[in-house]
Amino acid sequence: MALQQTVQQLGYAHVQLLDVLTDDLAALNTATVIILNGGYEFLLLKNLRETHVLERLRTLALAGKPIYGISAGAILLGPDLDLYAYLYPEDNTEQLASTTAINATTIRIYPHYDVHCEVKPQLPQLITDWEHKTGVTVKRLTNNQGLLVHGSQIQIHKCDTAMLGFELTAWLNAGLRPPTVLMDFFKPWVSTAIKQSVGLQD
Repeated sequence: MALQQTVQQLGYAHVQLLDVLTDDLAALNTATVIILNGGYEFLLLKNLRETHVLERLRTLALAGKPIYGISAGAILLGPDLDLYAYLYPEDNTEQLASTTAINATTIRIYPHYDVHCEVKPQLPQLITDWEHKTGVTVKRLTNNQGLLVHGSQIQIHKCDTAMLGFELTAWLNAGLRPPTVLMDFFKPWVSTAIKQSVGLQD
């Protein structure tokens, strides 16, 4: 798979693909890094919840395990899917009553913001309306932005899209106190971030 090959190119010889519905989940405990794939956020949440991986990922994150998310995986590292239930109720085909997610960070993100605004011009106003209604702030991230959160420090970094062949949209390393989160980061940044998080050198 492309994801497996890309991670191998970052310097990891042993990359195991794990299906939470069918595979032995003990690999989560021994993995150096966990990458949470993208897709449909409501289906992903349902599968993680039904297999009890949701709680396990939260526990591993708080214990210091680096966890990276791709798109929907990055969203699920946040507290819930309330924003997405508001914006895209039709996507909740699983009819989840609760949208509580991994909750490894209190930051809520909207990845691919620039692309989605082109498809849905009313998106900026809809997100603003939701923020006013809930009193919650959403970090809007374009496809070439990365959000670095370390304690109370929040920085947005930009990447050269010409250099990017693959996007990893979140990095969580709660082993650093306070937790550090990188969201919407791409290959060059993630390569460095992963190696630093596990004590390797470029």
